[in-house]
Amino acid sequence: MKIVIIVLAILLMNGLVIYMINSDKASTAPITVEAYGAESGDDTDDREAIQAAIEAGAENGSGVVSLTGDYVLESSITIREGVELAFGPKSRVRVRGDFPVIGMEKGPVSKERSFSWRTRTFRRRS
Repeated sequence: MKIVIIVLAILLMNGLVIYMINSDKASTAPITVEAYGAESGDDTDDREAIQAAIEAGAENGSGVVSLTGDYVLESSITIREGVELAFGPKSRVRVRGDFPVIGMEKGPVSKERSFSWRTRTFRRRS
């Protein structure tokens, strides 16, 4: 009887370890900007969808926002601490206008965005 209980305990512990490993993988799955409304290949501004995906990545700890298509930006996006933009082999971001394209921010996600770490400015070449 003791052997059966020990075997069941070992199987239960193995199951918990496998569950924990798989749940970690699920939480780091890339977030696609299309899930937030970006439409690859059209001529509309995708800034709000890209920014929403970045915010979601910062809030849930995923960290990876996947851009695999052709997108348009007409205003700046801000990359949060712990978020990585992953571009596919044929992805492209077209910028319309003269503005800082990407800002970077360190610290917790907040509505006020008062904690600014640093900003790098990327401008379109003339």
